[in-house]
Amino acid sequence: MAQQHTHDDIRAKAHYKRVMAVDPGMKRIGIALCDALHITVSPLEVLAMDTHAEETIVHLARQNDVAVIVMGIPERSTPSAMTLFAEEFALRLEMLLIEKNSSIAVVRFDESFSTRHAFQAMHSVGMKKKKRETKGTKDMIAACVILQHFLEEYQL
Repeated sequence: MAQQHTHDDIRAKAHYKRVMAVDPGMKRIGIALCDALHITVSPLEVLAMDTHAEETIVHLARQNDVAVIVMGIPERSTPSAMTLFAEEFALRLEMLLIEKNSSIAVVRFDESFSTRHAFQAMHSVGMKKKKRETKGTKDMIAACVILQHFLEEYQL
């Protein structure tokens, strides 16, 4: 069962702590990270969606002293296959964090249109088409978009 967190709980947990965003896809996972003051959001890595993905995310979170992991999940009136896939991934990640006695919180956040916003952002900064189409680039930038929107909504 997913843990429920209030805005105030998350704001307190993330206060002067790093936050990581995860944009899970069927093939790849985009990862983004912000600094402890929540000023800069940077792409961190793109992972393959495989049986070790959750372990790798936990390792990256611990390595980067992350307090909150923001899981991008598309919110639709009727859940899609991707919504269910992302929710199952979030649950597996939460279970692994519990097994490891970690205090890192997993927060679900609507990632609808994050990939479209990522393409717009890459285009607006003049990124060459070849680089925009490189596998993994859009996944990391989409994770940045999710993290930026999360920080704005939670006023961090």
